[in-house]
Amino acid sequence: MLGSNITLAQSGAVVVKGQEFNWWSYFDGVELLSVHSSDMDFYCGEGEPTDFYISDWLAVVRPDGSVKFRTKGHYFTRVFYPMNPVDFFGDGSMEDYCESVNSYDYLITEGIAHHVFNDNSYFWGPLHKGRNTFGHTWSGTLTDLTGTCESGMADFTLLIKWQLKRDAPACEPDCWVLRKWKGPELECTR
Repeated sequence: MLGSNITLAQSGAVVVKGQEFNWWSYFDGVELLSVHSSDMDFYCGEGEPTDFYISDWLAVVRPDGSVKFRTKGHYFTRVFYPMNPVDFFGDGSMEDYCESVNSYDYLITEGIAHHVFNDNSYFWGPLHKGRNTFGHTWSGTLTDLTGTCESGMADFTLLIKWQLKRDAPACEPDCWVLRKWKGPELECTR
């Protein structure tokens, strides 16, 4: 029996589901850099990824044309300190990136983190009721590689939330307002 990843909700909305590979990196603005990957080798292995997590995504197209979007999944996560994006990514080549992501010189924690991205009015419009807020939430308990945490584990958190201005897309290029950015942060697990 075959099934579609597109369904029609009773309200007239269309629900679309899928899966994807992803990669993310975040910098705390000071010295902490986190890298998250669907691929255990952080896309630096030979050939296609063999050990990986696939993220699930869901889009709900409402009758008014607005889209609610969510993606969530688990990611292989590494946190580097002291580090900044310029030193980490070098000239932007895959060679520089792979050298950095696989180096233990500045790697302080690694493990699995959970990620959720929500957007109440994805693809901009038409804007749905109220103000569109969107952003990322990350959490996970990672292995402490430095011996700093007595338990040997550190809690990882990251929260980023934006709000889209009501006059989008007419407000281009300045349509987003940052409402909250916390992290990436690590705290020893008790």
